[in-house]
Amino acid sequence: MVSLKYDNDNKERMKKLERQKTEHEKEEENCTTAWFHKHLLTLNTSKCTFMVFGSLQKLTKIRDLDIYATAQLLEGVESLKYLRVTVQQNMSWYDHVDAIGTKINQRLGILRRIKHLLPTHARITFYNSLISPLFDYAAFVWGEKNDTSLMHQLQVLQNRAGKVILDAPMSSSATEALNELGWHSLTKRCMFHQVMMAFKYLQGQIDFSFNSKSSKDAHDYNTR
Repeated sequence: MVSLKYDNDNKERMKKLERQKTEHEKEEENCTTAWFHKHLLTLNTSKCTFMVFGSLQKLTKIRDLDIYATAQLLEGVESLKYLRVTVQQNMSWYDHVDAIGTKINQRLGILRRIKHLLPTHARITFYNSLISPLFDYAAFVWGEKNDTSLMHQLQVLQNRAGKVILDAPMSSSATEALNELGWHSLTKRCMFHQVMMAFKYLQGQIDFSFNSKSSKDAHDYNTR
């Protein structure tokens, strides 16, 4: 009898927690819907997904998480591309580095095939226009996270680009090639971007409050 009573109490407690969870989810959904209506926006749920961030240990404990928006169930994903940056739920950047590494290899292949038609300054222009931006884009977010293997994967590509531009053998010194071109290593470039971001924030040149009311570009007319 004692065991049966304990099981019944436990079931009632679980049902109560489930009801509270459902009510909280509905409240969050209503807030999201109200925000979109207030700002005259619509949400295309067929193109929306959600992702839970956390360590690998904590992520394994999360199962059967359902999130709704405008009464539609959203798809849960382990990684997604946002503003050209591939974000993973455990905040690892290997997928992003693999993606930009593939693009850089493709463009290096083009440069290698046409370099005999270009003088050195034109090769450098090619690099600065089509390859260097891939290294630098959002590097203050994903770059130099005390992960030597992550940065080494990209540093190899920068070394290769320098040798292609200078017509140097692939077995030659990468340090000499970078010094001759006046290039900094990717680790130093990432540190530079991080320092510049901190400087701009301290000088009030950028704002991380995301307050739409303070934006000078905000207007009150309907653009839809």
